Formats: sequence, C-alpha cells, structure tokens
Amino acid sequence: MTVEPAGDAGGVLNGEQAAFLREHRLGVLGTGRRDGSPALATVLYDFDGRDVVASMLAASAKWRNAQRQPRVALAVLEGRAQLVVYGASRAEVRGDGRREAMRRLRAKQRRRDETPEPTDAELDAALDAEGRVVLRITLERAISA
Repeated sequence: MTVEPAGDAGGVLNGEQAAFLREHRLGVLGTGRRDGSPALATVLYDFDGRDVVASMLAASAKWRNAQRQPRVALAVLEGRAQLVVYGASRAEVRGDGRREAMRRLRAKQRRRDETPEPTDAELDAALDAEGRVVLRITLERAISA
C-alpha cells in the first residue's frame, strides 16, 4: 500500500489504510493469555475514523485477556493485502458508547428483511441479557502490506 498524506485515527493511519479498515468488517483480534502466549479470535469490527470497536461476550477469553492486558492487535486481511493495527483497548460495558458501537456493528450485519432497530432500552436489555460488551481500541500503530 502506498502512503497518502490524509490520515485518520489521530494521524496513525494514512488515507489508504483508513479506507481499508472502513471497507472490511472481519478481523483477527490478537490478545495475550495469562501465560503470555498469544490468543487469536475472529471478530466483527467497526472503524469510526478514530477507534476500532468489536463486540464480544463478557465471559469470553478474548474479553478477559484484554481486561488483563489491554495491549491488543487487529489484523484485517484481503487476499495478499493486509493491515495490522496495534493499540490500547478499553471496556464499554454500559451506556451510550456501547449502544452506539453495537448499532454500528448491527448495521454491518443487517439484511433488508431484518426487524427494525430496537429502542435504547430494548437494546440495553438485550445486550445485558446476552452479557455482550464492547472493546474499544485506540490505534497507536499500523503496518500494511
């Protein structure tokens, strides 16, 4: 990928990298296990121009790993093209941030025949019942090939 002057995510990404993140929806999240070994999991993600968000269950290993060691990586692949972003993660377990992220993630999955968007109260209740949380990653570095 070529470097373009127009950046995103606080200047961490060039224009082509930001576009690549926006155009895709699946990535491989890398976290660290308790013993220090790497753990990888495929996640649905969204890039809002500043941060990457991914939804997961609070009971999942990836969530526990990120809470213990907030330094994470996300690899996004398309054929031979790839972008790996590194950053610090933080939890969004309640409130507007979680709700907004989940609406964006649901829109990436939505088909035209799906039910209408739930109210805030309905969405919060569904997320709480599932134990669903959002991991927000503030980008610090990016490598593309």
